[in-house]
Amino acid sequence: MKKENMVISFSGSHGTGKTTEAFKTCYEMKLSHPDKKVGILYDFNRFAPKFNLNGDEDSQRWIFQNRLIEEDKMIKRYPILVCDRTIFDSIAYSYYLTLYALAKEQTEIAKTRLNFYDTIIFKTIKNNDYLFDNKCRDTKNLTFRSDIEEILLKVYKDLNLFNSKKLIII
Repeated sequence: MKKENMVISFSGSHGTGKTTEAFKTCYEMKLSHPDKKVGILYDFNRFAPKFNLNGDEDSQRWIFQNRLIEEDKMIKRYPILVCDRTIFDSIAYSYYLTLYALAKEQTEIAKTRLNFYDTIIFKTIKNNDYLFDNKCRDTKNLTFRSDIEEILLKVYKDLNLFNSKKLIII
């Protein structure tokens, strides 16, 4: 069965320009495909009960579940979907918060979604420093930021995405 939709997602730690790049890509996709509806699913983690360093198991479940729900809703509406973050990003934060059982549970679910994403563009801290204070993210704890990047890269490695053309690291 041929996949009719295209999903381009941006991934990486906070402050790497994922949102900026997602909006830019959405605009470019609309210009190059004027006959198609192009949607954007932006990062809504800040609407979770708690997030980032303040996150807990309930908030990580909320983020993960709502990401799944929104991705499924959006892909039905838009033949081309650009996502600011992936389902895998929330797994990295669960691992960081030492919610290991939850992260493993989320990973098993996420494995079933590997074909959802056509392209995952991973933005590294080194090459994409967009860390500005937007009153939502921690801009002072650089260790937290680099730990998230390291964990997320391990998640992608464990899912064998390094051996695919799906993951692009920039």
